[in-house]
Amino acid sequence: MLNYLESFCSKTLIYTLILIYYVCTQSYIVILITNHCFYSLIHFTNGGSFKMKKFKMLVLAIGIILTLTGCSGSSDESGNGDGYDTGDTELDDALAAMDAYNPTDFVELGEYKGVPVNVYVSDDEIDGEIMSIISENSSFEQIKKGKVKDGNTVNIDFTGKMNGEEFEGGSSKGFALEIGSNSFIDGFEEGLIGVAVGETVSLNLSFPDPYPNSPDLAGKPVTFDVTVNYIQGDAIVPEFDDKFVKEYTKDEYKTVDEYKEVIKDNIIEEKRSTAGDTAFNTVLSTSKVIECPDYLVNIMKLRLDATNRAMATSNGYNDFNKFLTEVMQYTEEQYNEELISTATSYAEQKLIAEAIAAKENITVTEEEYNEQLASALSSTGNATEEELDKFMVETYRSRAEDMINESVLMQKVIQFVKDNCTEVTTPPAEDNPDDKDTTSDTKSDAE
Repeated sequence: MLNYLESFCSKTLIYTLILIYYVCTQSYIVILITNHCFYSLIHFTNGGSFKMKKFKMLVLAIGIILTLTGCSGSSDESGNGDGYDTGDTELDDALAAMDAYNPTDFVELGEYKGVPVNVYVSDDEIDGEIMSIISENSSFEQIKKGKVKDGNTVNIDFTGKMNGEEFEGGSSKGFALEIGSNSFIDGFEEGLIGVAVGETVSLNLSFPDPYPNSPDLAGKPVTFDVTVNYIQGDAIVPEFDDKFVKEYTKDEYKTVDEYKEVIKDNIIEEKRSTAGDTAFNTVLSTSKVIECPDYLVNIMKLRLDATNRAMATSNGYNDFNKFLTEVMQYTEEQYNEELISTATSYAEQKLIAEAIAAKENITVTEEEYNEQLASALSSTGNATEEELDKFMVETYRSRAEDMINESVLMQKVIQFVKDNCTEVTTPPAEDNPDDKDTTSDTKSDAE
């Protein structure tokens, strides 16, 4: 079994991410962050070695999903006003402190209409896409003689058995494993060093303890029967020429130049599809938060902390301090500092979005709320809004009502910024050595 499973990645965590994604609805930022989370998980679950920095980013990203989409405040038209009774006293106090604040009192907005979004495509970007295509279609020399050495990448078949019986998730065929990457449990990779190609070896090992992915397996003995199919040699890289283009596109395109235009058009469309996020990030950088209220930072801190603790519990760490030291590699002091810093950053983003909403009279309609509520109920398996709310408060210290209202509002603000941005199709200044005027090709309403 793989070391990423020992560290954190489990079916439970993936389910948690999916659940958070749906509860928070289809916000542009939520989609981007969640996709990043899934990308990280996919990387780890395909044998990528565990990178602590990436994991810390993943933990914070999951928390940010809730932070960006789950706070009460001026945009919550259906809030209960003077008193809150979630059963969480600290959360109730934080919600009460936030009632009726005016985001425009805390923000000096930069320009949020006509924000330039550059969809110019450079040669480097096209070349990057070509390199990705070539990489996807490359293969490796298969060395069928010799013995495995540290640093080799080997293609293996393996079958895991406990008490003589195969177990779910313990077997694979044609798996590419880099020896020395520490991707598998202790003893697995070391046990293959010196094994000849074509040889089968039995590795008598033990699962780590703790083993968050499957606590029932923690510390138990396991045997892996491993066959080395071949040692991976040098890469065989195809040439990106007309012949390759015709084969790759199944004769839809005939020449390199023709296909480069297709790549360029695809990149432009991708940039247009994310224009709202690009423009909103520009607004964030040009706006100024005069003061970030402590109560807003506090409620975001509660959400981030609750999310991290839920992640720890779902992966077998009932002792959160142990999760901090073993998985996140933080001291308690470092964790609290990071928590405050992240909460403050995203509290500021929330204030800016709400200030735009206030100026442009952007609100959440009853129909929009009910539509997203129905989606959240369906996705989480809760029968009523009360059940969903209870689950969110207990697990993420977030009221479902607040999360739905705020996520829809964020989506509408970003869409508003996108609808009012200006598409730029000329090179940025750093790509224009002649320093010519680059503002001639523009159009509104990037789609």
